[in-house]
Amino acid sequence: FDQDMQRKMQRRLNLEIDLRQAIDMESLHLEFEPIVDLQTGGVQAVEVHACWEHPAYGRIDTAEINSLAEASGVAYQLTKWTLDTACQEICQWKQLGSLSPKAFNLNLTPKQFGLPNLPQMVFAALNRYRLPGSSLRFEITEAAFVRNTEEASRQIGSLRNVGVGVGIDHFGVGTSSFTSLHQLPVDLVKIDRSMLCELHNSK
Repeated sequence: FDQDMQRKMQRRLNLEIDLRQAIDMESLHLEFEPIVDLQTGGVQAVEVHACWEHPAYGRIDTAEINSLAEASGVAYQLTKWTLDTACQEICQWKQLGSLSPKAFNLNLTPKQFGLPNLPQMVFAALNRYRLPGSSLRFEITEAAFVRNTEEASRQIGSLRNVGVGVGIDHFGVGTSSFTSLHQLPVDLVKIDRSMLCELHNSK
């Protein structure tokens, strides 16, 4: 290995070790990206992102945090922390009354979405903060259902039974077809920009 590769590997190893402690110590924080209704100009929902200011490596974004969590076996702990913290934030936002977003969208990795006790975890968090299920919407990618659409459909159904919405993000970057969408009881599909460009160019 050259020195650059060795530094990258050491950085990755250190972050995997530090992430567990960061979750336990609540050193992560959530950031919010508004989803605006173009007709009314109002904020319809916000997308929730977990971020981490590491003392040695600086800002670690959501994508890398998720990757680290799956590699180090703390996907469950990260999901529980994100869900619990998001519900706390929703309670604070609801004090704004009509200005509060209708839903908070949380992105789940395939491993997080596949957690067997995810619906129970969500139900417990909603009860703890006395929130309706409609306060939350989970977004998954094609990787979460491409191998087993039937199992994914059951998980989505379990989440919807507690009132939580489920959407598909970046649809079109994988191998799934529109036909597979009919098997999934989702509330929202976000078409990836690359697919829209291909459709436009094919005209």
